[in-house]
Amino acid sequence: MIIQEMRKPDEEFNYHLGLLGEIHKKNSDSKQQKLISFLAVNYLAKAAPIYLAGFPLGGQELKQMQSRFQIGLICPGLCYNRESRIYDGFIQKEIATELAESSNIFLLDTKKVDDLFSLSFSVMPMPLSDNLEDLIACWEKELVTLLTTHIESSTSSDSFFVKPLSPSILCNFSCFLDQLIVAGGDTQKVQKYKDRFCQLELALDKAIEMAATKVLQDRPEFFKNSDLQQLKVHLRCHISAICCSEIKGIGILSLLPLFCDPKFFINSKDEQKDSLLLHACRELSWGNLDAFLNETGIRLGAVNGRRKMFEFISLESFIGRSNGILPDYVSKGENIIYFKDKMKITETQVFQRLLKTWNHPNYIVVLGRSTLDLIQGLVKEISEDGWVAINHNSVTRQLVQTSLYRILQQLSSADAVLEDYSRFTQSIELIHYEIAALLTLFSPFKEKDFSIIQIDCLKEIIPDKFKKHMKGGITRSAMNTYAGIRCAANKGKKHLEQVFDKDSHFELAQFIGLNRSINQIIKDPKMLGIDLYLGEFNPNIGFDPYQKEYKSGDPIAEIELLLEKKTETKELTVAIDCTIDLIASKRVSKILEHFEKAIDAGKLNFIFFRSGQKFDMFGMDHYYGSPFYMINNGDKKWNIYDSLLNSETYKTDPLTIQWFCLAYKYASNALDKYRSLIFNNTKSILKQIPKSLRFEESTMKIIPFADDVDPCFIDVKCFGKDSYTQILNMERLLYKKFLGKGLRIHTRGGYGYFDTNINLYFKGPYQSLEYATMRINPGLADQDVATLSEFFQDF
Repeated sequence: MIIQEMRKPDEEFNYHLGLLGEIHKKNSDSKQQKLISFLAVNYLAKAAPIYLAGFPLGGQELKQMQSRFQIGLICPGLCYNRESRIYDGFIQKEIATELAESSNIFLLDTKKVDDLFSLSFSVMPMPLSDNLEDLIACWEKELVTLLTTHIESSTSSDSFFVKPLSPSILCNFSCFLDQLIVAGGDTQKVQKYKDRFCQLELALDKAIEMAATKVLQDRPEFFKNSDLQQLKVHLRCHISAICCSEIKGIGILSLLPLFCDPKFFINSKDEQKDSLLLHACRELSWGNLDAFLNETGIRLGAVNGRRKMFEFISLESFIGRSNGILPDYVSKGENIIYFKDKMKITETQVFQRLLKTWNHPNYIVVLGRSTLDLIQGLVKEISEDGWVAINHNSVTRQLVQTSLYRILQQLSSADAVLEDYSRFTQSIELIHYEIAALLTLFSPFKEKDFSIIQIDCLKEIIPDKFKKHMKGGITRSAMNTYAGIRCAANKGKKHLEQVFDKDSHFELAQFIGLNRSINQIIKDPKMLGIDLYLGEFNPNIGFDPYQKEYKSGDPIAEIELLLEKKTETKELTVAIDCTIDLIASKRVSKILEHFEKAIDAGKLNFIFFRSGQKFDMFGMDHYYGSPFYMINNGDKKWNIYDSLLNSETYKTDPLTIQWFCLAYKYASNALDKYRSLIFNNTKSILKQIPKSLRFEESTMKIIPFADDVDPCFIDVKCFGKDSYTQILNMERLLYKKFLGKGLRIHTRGGYGYFDTNINLYFKGPYQSLEYATMRINPGLADQDVATLSEFFQDF
């Protein structure tokens, strides 16, 4: 088969800019300019962008591979947007000019994140008092408690000072400073901020001195070789201060320069040493906060960032900073209406013909037919009044009509290349960007609609008796959802006791604490009760080099074991990560039916959630959301989890809500068919892997899966000092293999894309064993299955 050359990777984006450029230049309405800017930049911008520079190819090979992907201007590298400071280069400078303290800032979706800090830090109480003496007394008491706890976990004063305070101490000064730190260049306001911060800093230092003095007096034997100054320096180094504020809809987290003034080291025995120690601890504080934002999913999100940055910069400025240009509109003249009626596109001969003919092979049914269903659903949801209003305005009419015309164009293009998987899927992806534009312009759904739509999707798997108390919604990401679950579970508790199953997603496991696996907790005689359990039905990537097989999760058995062994468990919240599973999963039915009595009795509260990236977007990763639903007996004690529905901390962007409402209402079955194809393709490849690659003593092995698992990845592990080099060489060989067959492959985070992709992990040494891991995530195409099977046979 001859593979035809596609557009250059930036050509489609520039064509899109050309269509919008003239409208943008002629329009003086600032609100509409921002709308056009968002539509321009959101086009071909993926939540986990394809990183062309990451392809392990060079020269002509790289050009060939690049031509097969459509890309926009935003491309931060091999990361998710929730894990990168992607928008800093575009707007941080503008934001910094508005702040009285701007040296260390993080960009968030919202400033309303206070409740989350206690998940990772010891948060100092902040009594709302103008009396500094009240603050000092409160802080002294808290510091004495924290120091006492740290002493009890240390064997000697030497280990006390070597071991960092864990968790570290955080002072959230937002309630005192948020109205002052956004100074807007007002010098008087800047001075007021500095004066107030200095007051708080001195008050905290006074509390440190009083707490240190008391602890030294109470524990003279423990600190017989230490003095007051040493303990004060230790405390200063392990306390961080922050302030959360907001500018034009973007949340700002500022890491404040606490105790950085040289005056705090005047009495030091070694001023330079203590100053360097503080600086190192501030660097650590920065890293801890950065990791915290990843773990809680509250960083400025992919879609929100592309929308909100135009509160600070113009489209021309953004494109200039991205080394692009804003071309003229490609067609001038009268703004003709191509589709006078909203249903017109679905009545065209092309559309009607495709409804009849797009019924094989599988990828055409799953991607092509579902796209037709989404288009039909979308135009159906648009109200007549909304259609008339949008088309009455010359700017929005041109945007809508252009999108509809391009959808029809790309449907024809896709139909012309049905046998060419890469070109077909590219046309489908471009149609989905036009769907995103129409969702932005019309926004036919309300946020509350999703809960009703999701319940309807799940009607076959949720027992009738639980439906009346069922609640659901969408957060930003699976990490964001689980952070909200933890935060709610922690309400009113001195300490949250939680546990995860053996194959939980590694990021969630790290967030909880790797010493919290169920095997460890069950054996711990001191752990008498559990508050929160995290489980999965299908396993995620594991980093144990000695793992012999991936087995399906068994939450039923593990929950029963917890209830039996941990006898002081009064109420248990069960969080199930369903990312690697169907939406309408029979596993959900089974677990709810098994624990029906415990749910009725108010003993168990179930929360099912998933990362909505990739799988719930037909592998296109255009949005930023995590659907979830909760099932319990409706008792008011479970209402604390309603924060997932109501709090700004967990709300995703409006466009993502529109997508999930549309997709779950009109294509939920197709989404499950999409997942099933990925699962089946992965199983097919795994069955064909030679036995030699499963040999325990081999320098390279592939971990097998049990028959009842629905896998979506292939875990390759290499061993030895050159294990990472082996992995890199294998990646290059894979690229060359796919390139030689005219197929697409890419290296980027995540799984569930319609094209095969790779993740590289360097995870050694492990108990003196050097090893590295590569996760290969198969796509939809039959050619990918055959190519990967052949690749492994070659080894």
